[in-house]
Amino acid sequence: MPDTSSSQTHGAPSFTVEEEAGKQFQSLLHTHMEEAFIRQGDSAFEMTKPAACLQEAGHCIVYAAMGFSVSAVRVWRDPASGNWRGETASDAIWAVSPETPAEDDLRQVKCLMAGALSENLFAPKTYRAGTALDKLTAAQLIVAGIATKQSRPPKEVWESAAGDVNAILRANSEAVRKLFIVLERERRVKGQRLAALLAGLLSPPDREASETESASIPTESA
Repeated sequence: MPDTSSSQTHGAPSFTVEEEAGKQFQSLLHTHMEEAFIRQGDSAFEMTKPAACLQEAGHCIVYAAMGFSVSAVRVWRDPASGNWRGETASDAIWAVSPETPAEDDLRQVKCLMAGALSENLFAPKTYRAGTALDKLTAAQLIVAGIATKQSRPPKEVWESAAGDVNAILRANSEAVRKLFIVLERERRVKGQRLAALLAGLLSPPDREASETESASIPTESA
């Protein structure tokens, strides 16, 4: 089982926490990693190239669909672990505290969720439960704060955010597919070419309408 201090993927927004919150993050992350290991063994933490491309395409599409400017997206293979990693560069600047607006916190949660939900939505048969746990654990902690701010159950906040992200991904599945193909072939896309791929994204889509559309799987190898 991998060291819980090592992140499996990169590219979601950074988020700063106090020491106690950091300890809580590490404890929760370790618990989730143990659960993933029980479900899938060591394979839970194997990030393949198609999976990294699909996760990063999801991050990129959700960032852009929510109105952020995305300048570049890339994937690369970590020579030490053999896992693939990804990064989406955007103008999003995040801060989480008891004073930050719940809506801002919620936008961060959606961006953090986007990679794992993209892979799970478009390639569920090969989804690995442990490859994005750092992002999902961070999202879970932020959701707890949102729930307090809005006097809502955490599960309700989480499910609503995940539903919104899945709606964005479904509504923009063709853009996800195109970006996935470019990333798998070239590993990096930026500038005007990326802008063209992100042009015309739908956000926020009508969730009920988007859920009636079939989620296309970008590739059989994903």
